[in-house]
Amino acid sequence: MSPGNRWRSLSCAFVLAASLFLTGCTDGDTENKTAVVATYQGGQITAAEFEKQFHLGRDLIMPDFQVNEENKRKFLIEYITLYKVLTKQATDAGIKPDEAALDGQVKEYKEQVAALVYNGDQQAFEQRLKQFAIRDEDIKELARQDELLRLYKSAKIGEIKPTEEELQTYFGQHKGALSTGTVSHVLVKTEAEAKAVKERLGKGEDFAAVAKELSLDPTAKENGGRMADVQFDLFVPEFRDAAATLPLNTLSDPIRTEYGWHILRVDSRQEPAFDAVKADVILKVKEVKENAIWNDIYEKAQAEAEINVKI
Repeated sequence: MSPGNRWRSLSCAFVLAASLFLTGCTDGDTENKTAVVATYQGGQITAAEFEKQFHLGRDLIMPDFQVNEENKRKFLIEYITLYKVLTKQATDAGIKPDEAALDGQVKEYKEQVAALVYNGDQQAFEQRLKQFAIRDEDIKELARQDELLRLYKSAKIGEIKPTEEELQTYFGQHKGALSTGTVSHVLVKTEAEAKAVKERLGKGEDFAAVAKELSLDPTAKENGGRMADVQFDLFVPEFRDAAATLPLNTLSDPIRTEYGWHILRVDSRQEPAFDAVKADVILKVKEVKENAIWNDIYEKAQAEAEINVKI
């Protein structure tokens, strides 16, 4: 778990799923909003807090998120570990975000979400904010917490300097993911629908026509599910790995991601030379090593918090 990804890397997080339709989370009635939905060492979470944070962290920015009890429980555990336990550790360690910079980050965040999730429809985005009663103050607090976590992570990990051997090893193992190319995909809600899509395509139906008819991605209406000259490493992991390894011009089996089920075809793929992507490889190796350290910190914090989810 890397804090701040949703905040600082929206363009990467949503390359695959930009502009898909959003699903809503039903608001509970007023009577239930004071109910305790989780406890941890030092505090508790009410239904009202959970509802607001779920809107901020899922409904507002994650297209077609599959809401179920398991996902709600995972969200609560993640939220408590990051935004209650680790932010407190950061504050206790004397970490302080630059408060003066947060207003600008709020503006940047709103512009990115409107562009990437709502296909540039600012009015639709504002309506969604109003629906969830999300204010600029809520987004600013989210920015403050994410910045607090980012600074704390940096302080705990320190500087990572990968060796040349580590860089070459990573490149050899991830050459496919570092590729660029053109892919076509159809996104549907269920595995059964994905299998039906593959069957139709396998019988010779036009890929673009099927994508325009069935895909949950509204951009399919314009491009027939085709994403041209994209860097595979920007896709979500399951989709990225399939794009990196699937034989060209072959229909994939159904691929499940957090956004639904995909049928994928790789139309072209170009593997890079090491020197051309060395700067990216350095960043990736550093990220892997940093995340390994941070994951240990995260898991220890979660275990010590003794989180008890009641939903």
